[in-house]
Amino acid sequence: MLCVPLAINELERAAKQIVTSCQTREFRELSLQAEEDRFEVGSGTAWDVAQAQRCLCKPSECKIWN
Repeated sequence: MLCVPLAINELERAAKQIVTSCQTREFRELSLQAEEDRFEVGSGTAWDVAQAQRCLCKPSECKIWN
């Protein structure tokens, strides 16, 4: 039967995707905190903070920026 191995494979893939999503969320939270910290000391801009917030709230709009 091919159904059971395929189902197991799909479950393993989904589990890895969940772990990756959690790690990505944690990274984005850390990035937001870093941008807020930079803004507080005057080395960051409000735009950088807003971009990090947007990236955290709407990942589909997230782009890698310098």
